[in-house]
Amino acid sequence: MNNTIFYEVKKATTADSAAIIKILKDRATLLKEQGSTQWNFLLTGLEDEEIVRNVEAGLFYKVVDPTGGNTVATFLLSRAQDEWDVNLWGKEDGNDGSIVYLHKLAVSVDRKGAHVGDFMMHWIKDQSKSMQVDTIRLDCVAYSSYLRPFYEKHGFILVKEVHDHYLFEWHVH
Repeated sequence: MNNTIFYEVKKATTADSAAIIKILKDRATLLKEQGSTQWNFLLTGLEDEEIVRNVEAGLFYKVVDPTGGNTVATFLLSRAQDEWDVNLWGKEDGNDGSIVYLHKLAVSVDRKGAHVGDFMMHWIKDQSKSMQVDTIRLDCVAYSSYLRPFYEKHGFILVKEVHDHYLFEWHVH
């Protein structure tokens, strides 16, 4: 018997901003409670306006449980480098749109262990093909014992470590 839950992935709208911020801050709070400093900056509220701007720009996605309509996860995909990407990857000379950056992938704390992250990774990789993307780039903190194996399980290749962050790429085959 297959108990796989299928979720819907949609572009987030301004009306989704509060739910996205809540998911990110709840995840940051959980990480902090577990002794991690990852995403502590989200708890200051200083990123809230930037998150809203990125939602309005169409960069955030929401993952919705179709049975209840609740947003259960979120992530950001951007073809343009932000300041953080430049800091880690170096400045690109004219990305032709073939590279996309994945940021702020987070599952609501009440769905922890429900394989929503696996669903998102499969969806993002499938979607990148239809977006005519050749490479997905992401970064994560190097001190997490969970993140590196998670991304490697999904076919991402560790490119290098910069400023205590692992830089990963996945190439469309």
